Amino acid sequence: MASSLHAVPGGSTETLEILVIDDTPAAPEAIRDALSAEGACVRAVASAQQALDEIRRRAAHVAIVNMDAPCALGGMGAATLESLHRDCPDVQTLALTNQRQADICLSAWRAGAGDLLFFPADAAALRQLVTAARQRLARQQQVAHRNERLRDMCRRLSKSRQEISRQVDVLCQDLVKGYQTLAEQLQHSQEHLEFSQTLRGDLNIESLLRKTMSYLLNKLGAVNAVVFLPGTDNVFLLGAYLRHDTESDEALIAGIRDTLVRQVTTREEQLHLENDAQARDAFAHDFGMLTGRCWSATALRAPEADDRECMGALVMFRNQDRPLTVADRQTAAGVSDILAAQLAKVIRIHHRGDLTMEDLGDAPESFEQNDDSFPES
Repeated sequence: MASSLHAVPGGSTETLEILVIDDTPAAPEAIRDALSAEGACVRAVASAQQALDEIRRRAAHVAIVNMDAPCALGGMGAATLESLHRDCPDVQTLALTNQRQADICLSAWRAGAGDLLFFPADAAALRQLVTAARQRLARQQQVAHRNERLRDMCRRLSKSRQEISRQVDVLCQDLVKGYQTLAEQLQHSQEHLEFSQTLRGDLNIESLLRKTMSYLLNKLGAVNAVVFLPGTDNVFLLGAYLRHDTESDEALIAGIRDTLVRQVTTREEQLHLENDAQARDAFAHDFGMLTGRCWSATALRAPEADDRECMGALVMFRNQDRPLTVADRQTAAGVSDILAAQLAKVIRIHHRGDLTMEDLGDAPESFEQNDDSFPES
């Protein structure tokens, strides 16, 4: 029979493919004649396995199973329907029978038949059943398409949810870090305000240095600290020395002055030997005392001065088993700025040209942690 294109409900345009499972030619021929006007392509096979093979080779829209054919005796018709319903869910199935017993009808429906066709049937009834099957197929395809769209939407929503969850986690982490940073800044601001109030109004350099060492001891605990102030001929002299685990060693002081102080007074930022290879190598070469210690040096520069002239240097160090933390260095930087500003005020008042380290006395102040003038750390 010549096939033609036929519009299938649901929007697609294709030939309606009908597969008849019957081992006799009578039913396939009758169905082919009845549906010739519909432009359907009717094929026939003799068994369930042949039907599956044929569908794999060439798709079918509707399968009609003759429940009364010899191959269907002993319940094989229902088995064929079950096989098609299980392995070919996109194929609409019709049960063809000339028996009107209830058990036959129930067996066909339970096996997955979409409808029953009683044989012999007129062409109009057959066309009506095939049209209904075709409409069910279109609805099934629409449902499958909608379900696929919903699954795709769910996948995209799930992916978006995961991305939003990740972004929220990152935002929360950033907020936590921001609050921590803000809390640290507030703490340092409070500490700097406290130290600034401690030095306010004090115009005695020896008193300023003693208060500075006391503040460092209270805030940082076990630490060695040295303050150098400028003398004549651009030579820095020892102003104060807080000892924790070192002896009063002139060679140590000279090494710090000739290496760390010389380098830190030429830069704006703090100097950390563990992060500055050039300074570390120079210090190790010139003095050889780097091993086992953590060092940090800060130039004393008055913040309000236009030229940021160096007022001296603050050097801190201790054993590497308890290294200087970022908070320790921030404290040292704040102390350096406040001390430098107060020193600049003292120098302005006492006329810098007439005041040098030699005016302070024969020897600089040296403080130890067991000094009664210091609170215990």
